Amino acid sequence: PTDEETKLKIDRQLYDAVIKIINHQIFREWLVDKNKPNKFRDAMWFWGIAPGTPPKVVKERISVIEQNLQESKKKAINSGSKISLELREIERCIEFHNSLKEKFKKELNIMLEKN
Repeated sequence: PTDEETKLKIDRQLYDAVIKIINHQIFREWLVDKNKPNKFRDAMWFWGIAPGTPPKVVKERISVIEQNLQESKKKAINSGSKISLELREIERCIEFHNSLKEKFKKELNIMLEKN
C-alpha cells in the first residue's frame, strides 16, 4: 500500500474508535447527566473489561482508548485527516474518559493490583 493508503487506513481506524465512544450508551448517558455512570460495572462495560480481566489487559484497553483519542485530537487540530471529526467531539470524549478514570480510580487501582 502507498503512504496515502496507509494514512487513510489509520485515519479510518481512529475515526471508527472515536465514533464507537460517541455512540456508546454510557457516553450518551454522561452527556445528559455528568453524574453518570454511577456504577463501576458501567465504566467497565465502556472500557471493555470484566471482573477478573488481567491487569495487563485492563491497562492495555484503557491505554488504547487514550492513544486513539489523543491521536484523533492531533489529527483534528492539524486537519491533515481526510476523515473529519470535530475537535469539540473528541475533547468531549477525552473529558468523559478522564472523568471515568477519576471517578472510579479506587476500583480501577484494585483491578490493576491483582495478579
